[in-house]
Amino acid sequence: MSQVNTNKDYLRVMGAASGSKRDSAAVGGIVSLWFGGFAIGALMVGSYADWVGRLKTVQLGCLWGLVGAALQASAQNITWMTCARVIGGIGCGHLNTVVPIWTSELADATMRGAFVAVEFTLALTASTLVYWMEYGCSKTQSEAFAWRFPLGFQAIFILLLMITIPFYPESPRHLAKQGKLEEAQEILSQCRINPEPEQIEQEMQGILAALRLEATSSAQSYWSMLFTKDRFHTRRRIMLAGGIQVLQKFTGIDFIAAYAPEMFSLAGYSSNKSALLAGGNFISYTASLAAAIYLADHFGRRKMMLTGSSAMGILLVIGGVLAHEVTKSKSMDPGKTQQYGAGVAAILYLYTFAYGSTWLTTWYDDRL
Repeated sequence: MSQVNTNKDYLRVMGAASGSKRDSAAVGGIVSLWFGGFAIGALMVGSYADWVGRLKTVQLGCLWGLVGAALQASAQNITWMTCARVIGGIGCGHLNTVVPIWTSELADATMRGAFVAVEFTLALTASTLVYWMEYGCSKTQSEAFAWRFPLGFQAIFILLLMITIPFYPESPRHLAKQGKLEEAQEILSQCRINPEPEQIEQEMQGILAALRLEATSSAQSYWSMLFTKDRFHTRRRIMLAGGIQVLQKFTGIDFIAAYAPEMFSLAGYSSNKSALLAGGNFISYTASLAAAIYLADHFGRRKMMLTGSSAMGILLVIGGVLAHEVTKSKSMDPGKTQQYGAGVAAILYLYTFAYGSTWLTTWYDDRL
């Protein structure tokens, strides 16, 4: 939405081009509602992913995503767009919740961190491509096309995923829980580099032992896991894992991703240069995951989070001081404004790199 948010036709259609304070609230509200839908989608996944399976849950998410993409691309007013954003968010909430779990359940125990890091690398690569597509569309003659086409283009990939997902292997854990032991063991063999029969059998027995242990818990349903105290401390583990994901969002990285052009503009850069810098930041963000792929299984999640939060905290303090100096020197010394603005830009790049290489891939849930 970073390029869409500054599109004049989009702002006019959404009724956010009046120049009043309401404009910012409207644009921000539209962006935020997607995250509200995301939360709803994530809660929905928890209620039936173990029942219908990981792959069917992905397909359900694709259905929500397709409807959301079509409605966003065809939106005629702010009410239409807000509903579309919630629906699209529900779809993405499905995918972003179940796919990392499914990936972890298929991956070898020693490579789970790297698998999830690669998954996020692919997601960020797509986000980078979409951003530059939005930038290219902004150079066309049609302002309506410049924001409608990128919002609708996502439907192609959603449809492709929806068609191909039945050909992917189901989670061995889900199959074992459904009593399909032979199929689960076969998938484990297919997903291992060196499928030694003894190791596959040992891994299968580990899955079955975990399932038998979970069956003795008093927290069996999705809602009871959230509200019932049991001997496995399930509620505590869920709150801990969920809390980490909430704190991940509190870092403000989504704000930077959505409003990067405006932030570079506030640092003193022209509209076009701000858009280019924001696109470069996406590339740097994606590149940072190369470090995460290695660090996830070699350095450990906890150390990554502690290191990342320390680095990001220091960078935010420096960035805040530089941003203050940009505002202060605008009317007094334009030369210094440019220097401080370059500092703010550097901090934004370093901040997203620090986040991408540490906090982005801290998918703790499968370990807890």
